[in-house]
Amino acid sequence: MNAVPKSKLATTWTASDTATAQRIGEEYQRTHDVSPWRGQAAGIDPKTGEVWIGKTAVAICVERDKQELKSLLFFERIEFVTYLRKVNSRRLEAR
Repeated sequence: MNAVPKSKLATTWTASDTATAQRIGEEYQRTHDVSPWRGQAAGIDPKTGEVWIGKTAVAICVERDKQELKSLLFFERIEFVTYLRKVNSRRLEAR
């Protein structure tokens, strides 16, 4: 797997991307029966509007790597409200 340099990631994701992905996720959950996937991960591409569902964010990334898809995704848990905050440069903490 080819990792994207940290400096490039910081310049390609914006607050607008986050807002767009959250809106897409909310709309998807309103218009689809997602109850069978409650608690699983959803990866949302704010550029294409695609929603990927998998057991974990890692599982979604593995599947996308197989298809050679490299766009950045916003991840959330289906039917869960999760708040992540940056604790330090290496760790996120869920609340």
